Amino acid sequence: LSDLIVLSKADYEKRDGNHPIPIAADVAMTARSPVLVLPETFAGPFIPTGPAMIAWNGAPEGAHALRAALPLLKIASGVTLVSVGNDRDDFPVANAVDYLALHGVTATISELPLGDTAVADVLLQTAKALSSSYVVMGAYGHSRFREAVLGGVTRAMLEHSDVPLLMAH
Repeated sequence: LSDLIVLSKADYEKRDGNHPIPIAADVAMTARSPVLVLPETFAGPFIPTGPAMIAWNGAPEGAHALRAALPLLKIASGVTLVSVGNDRDDFPVANAVDYLALHGVTATISELPLGDTAVADVLLQTAKALSSSYVVMGAYGHSRFREAVLGGVTRAMLEHSDVPLLMAH
């Protein structure tokens, strides 16, 4: 039993014998607990009371990550739900804000259009602009095969994020 699994994110660019195999994606997919993935270059400390950003796409995985992150979100200095070009209606962003409010968490919404920039890049830029201490997100809303072949937000965030990621599938 665990409330949270904490992993260091292996550098995807350095896949030689001196660096660990990236396992964060596998753990996030199979674990029954949320996974906090710390970038390899993260000097810490992890500050759960800082601003939190939620990467929201309305998918069940994102809803699961939101529920799993609730204890941290309750102590965050601010919470922003960021939706980039979302066309899903499984769980609308307004419902996520209402859910958080039921638990005493005040959140703001930032709905950004999908332009020429990749979703992960927009999320990373926004996390930086918000000075986020961590990003909450669902992991692998598409099949791992599809993400491996075509790429995807989860993979790109794991590869490029310099902010801790709280993920759940």
